Amino acid sequence: MIDWAIQAHGGGGTNNDLGLVSAYATARLLRLADGPDEVHRNQIAQLEIRRHQNRATPLPGSWTEVARG
Repeated sequence: MIDWAIQAHGGGGTNNDLGLVSAYATARLLRLADGPDEVHRNQIAQLEIRRHQNRATPLPGSWTEVARG
C-alpha cells in the first residue's frame, strides 16, 4: 500500500516532506522481520513435494491405487 501512496504522490512521495519514505523503510523492515518471504516459501514447498514424491506406497484413494485396482 505504501508503494501506491508513493506512486500517487509522484516525485513528492520520494522526499521527506510527507513521511512516505520513512514509512516505506519501516514497512520493508517489518516484512523482513515478519517471517519467510515468497522465495523461502517456494523452496520449502519444493522440498515437501520431493519428500512426498519419494514415498514407496501410494496414498489411499490416490490415482495410482485406482489404476492398480
